Amino acid sequence: MTKRRSFEEWFLEALDRVDMNQRSVESLLDVSSATVSDWRHGKVVPRYQHITKLAQVLHVNAREIYEALGLIPPIGETLPRETLESIELMRYASAEERQTAIRVLRELLDPGSPETESAEDTVGSDGEADE
Repeated sequence: MTKRRSFEEWFLEALDRVDMNQRSVESLLDVSSATVSDWRHGKVVPRYQHITKLAQVLHVNAREIYEALGLIPPIGETLPRETLESIELMRYASAEERQTAIRVLRELLDPGSPETESAEDTVGSDGEADE
């Protein structure tokens, strides 16, 4: 079994491939130097909205970033049973149920994210959508 590169190693290599530095990423993604530094040193991982923009900036598929972060296995590796079960359950859910499930997962995994906060802003204390 081959040892995977760390995200930090992958990130530095990706920056080199596109001839960019940390400041370029900060500017293009409109994030602080501390944020990018934390990514580079493995203190935190980029949030979903940053991964999407980072993929565009680095000219890679977002899947490559998720693999480098260890959040999904490389193509050809088997997914964990729980992941396969989640995918199967989502196939049978309505669009509204899928959106609810995604909001719940975001709240569990990334409390305070902009997606979670905006979703909470649209639902009143009585559980009904605000107009």
